[in-house]
Amino acid sequence: MLTLSTPMPAGPQQDMLPTTASPSTASSTSLELTKSIETSNYIPSFLTHINAGKDNALINANQVFCMALALIYNNGSGFEGGVGAAAVLFIHEQEKALLCFYLGPASQHTVYKAEIVGMFLALQLLLSLGYSLPIASNDQT
Repeated sequence: MLTLSTPMPAGPQQDMLPTTASPSTASSTSLELTKSIETSNYIPSFLTHINAGKDNALINANQVFCMALALIYNNGSGFEGGVGAAAVLFIHEQEKALLCFYLGPASQHTVYKAEIVGMFLALQLLLSLGYSLPIASNDQT
């Protein structure tokens, strides 16, 4: 039997973990669906906004970025057989910090992985600032 709601490990992370599927010892051919009650009191400390179209996204991005004192740009890509990622911090339109990471050859790594690494690099730069900034992504995967 496969159950879709399992006991979560004790601790503060309990409310943040998703419900997972795990095999039971009763049977391997049936599926038991159990309603899970969400008891999390998690309230995000950030806002999420997805624009209706590309034109609206560009207008909104220009408005947000014109008001921001600091910006972090990140990217992951492949070039000449290698895959890597970078993030750059600008404060008052001046480059202040740069993080780069080479994952390795394209035969062993994907650009999708590099995009995620680029996001982690950007978050590292953000954490080093000690205050919050808007985060925007152009990933269309």
